[in-house]
Amino acid sequence: MEQKKMTPQEERSIREEIRRELESIENKKDNNRNEEDDNTHTFEYELEKKRIRNEEIEKFYLEKGYKKYINHYGVIEWLTPEKYEKRMERKKKARGKKGKSKKKKNITIFVLMGIIITLVLVLVLLFVKYTFAGK
Repeated sequence: MEQKKMTPQEERSIREEIRRELESIENKKDNNRNEEDDNTHTFEYELEKKRIRNEEIEKFYLEKGYKKYINHYGVIEWLTPEKYEKRMERKKKARGKKGKSKKKKNITIFVLMGIIITLVLVLVLLFVKYTFAGK
């Protein structure tokens, strides 16, 4: 395959095009910097605004008698007292089941380890008995 060589005019036009793109990007950066300097809403301002918003949300729902509940995704939900109690009961039951199954698992592991250790001791005793019995 024969490669076509680029003419000096083509190379110059490509270089000029790239230069224009770079200048355009640089101009956009400058404009963004100027907008950021003019921006009165700083990071601290936004944090303060969010804090006030959260306080007002909490105050509103507490006045209405709702209870704050954090679900399994970590999202805050405001529930009526009845729904809150149902969720807490469900959570308590789930924890209880989880704890019981973990205890069962630990007991099973302990029993299996005891059986394995006993078998190993029996095999060692048999090995010692039959190895040194002929001497």
